[in-house]
Amino acid sequence: MDQPTRTELAPLLEISSISYRYKASLPPVMEDISLDISYGEFFVLLGPSGCGKTTILNQVAGFERPTSGEIRLRDELVTAPGPDRTVIFQGHDSLLGWLTVRQNVEFPLKVAGVRPAERRERAESALRMVELANQADKFPHELSGGMKQRVQIARGLVTESRMLLMDEPFGALDAQTRTTLQLQLSDIWERERRTVLFITHDISEAVILADRVGVMSAGPSAYLHSIVPIDLERPRLRTPEFNEYVAHLEDVVSAAKRREPLASKDAA
Repeated sequence: MDQPTRTELAPLLEISSISYRYKASLPPVMEDISLDISYGEFFVLLGPSGCGKTTILNQVAGFERPTSGEIRLRDELVTAPGPDRTVIFQGHDSLLGWLTVRQNVEFPLKVAGVRPAERRERAESALRMVELANQADKFPHELSGGMKQRVQIARGLVTESRMLLMDEPFGALDAQTRTTLQLQLSDIWERERRTVLFITHDISEAVILADRVGVMSAGPSAYLHSIVPIDLERPRLRTPEFNEYVAHLEDVVSAAKRREPLASKDAA
């Protein structure tokens, strides 16, 4: 899908001073988060459990509203879910067990009223991207966990939404399958250039995938501690340069957990 380049327009997503608390009597889960994500950017949000990463993603998706601050997509205030954002969660519970792989991928197009011939064509194209074209007539229970997750990715791609929101989609997979899907997702992103907000607590995963990594502090009242650009060619293999980024991010994450600033020589 054609998208404007990063230099042509203002950021696709603008998060401005958002905070969120469950109750007025409790401290905020996160506080004063500001962040811009450009068209076609792969942005990874990294941080410990409980720091508000998933809350931010849910608010970008329109499932929740921040207690204060605002989120704008293409300069429009986000107040509800919309067709310009597709969410891919960890696990594969959202697959419909009574539908085939192809029918699962077609499902959001069917809901949107897309004609059957176009639905099938777009679904088959998405399945080719995730290398599941030969599994199209199987049912979810006949697939491995990694294959099911690829079906979810295909269903996200088929909608042609401007933004993919991915909440630790590979977190439940074994290490080998996870690495395979990380590299496959990176390859798909290079071809599609869809804007991605990706949530993880895995530092190596962040380096494999991201243009930039946002590192959250520990909570409560978590804040965006640092943003680290990843300037490596893709595919990203475990070269000395890759390992240097991992080591640097480990230092950043450690400082963020302690809620301490980085030493000046380590600042991104």
